[in-house]
Amino acid sequence: MRAEMWATKEYPRVKPEDSLEQAVRELTRYSEYTAVVVNGSDRLVGLVTSNDIARGLTAGAETVEEVCRSPESISPSDPITKAVEILTDSDLTLVPLEEDMRVVGVVTLRTVVELMSNLYDTPARDLLEKIHENVPGISWDEFIEAATMVFNRELNRDLTPEEFERKISDRTFGYVLWLMGGLENLFIYLFRLGEAVVARKVAKRRRELRGM
Repeated sequence: MRAEMWATKEYPRVKPEDSLEQAVRELTRYSEYTAVVVNGSDRLVGLVTSNDIARGLTAGAETVEEVCRSPESISPSDPITKAVEILTDSDLTLVPLEEDMRVVGVVTLRTVVELMSNLYDTPARDLLEKIHENVPGISWDEFIEAATMVFNRELNRDLTPEEFERKISDRTFGYVLWLMGGLENLFIYLFRLGEAVVARKVAKRRRELRGM
């Protein structure tokens, strides 16, 4: 899943020369804890958090430039797992998407959590079927084989495809999220599942070409 699919264009942004009071107002306007720092051409300069501002005010700082931290960004085409890794390994609450040196949107921690919450009670099989619908050229059995292989590898299990399919038939997304050990691990699983499915499609096509 590409990061741009989860992005929003509504987010707090400030300029280096803005006052810390302006930054606080911008964060409050969006009920956010991280703001993107850009110049007049929307080029990414850095990021600033509410904690950065608080420390700056205590130290007598006046402008965003004085408390701004180095930027962390990803490309719109990067997998969403990359954004999740940044969000879970830092105190940031959003990650900018940067294209041609300009910010084109952000992935927020709130968006990720809300989307996952909406999916929490969805049957796990329904989600896999939706993913399968978007990978033409591979049968459901082949897809389940790939899903089982990655599941076993990630969780050190030894399920057969039949056991895996039975396991997900009456389970919810919330159960799978718990089983995988959290959102980041689930995204990594889905990303690796995609890689496994593509590899199987390529191998299948090669076999077909050899048989012609």
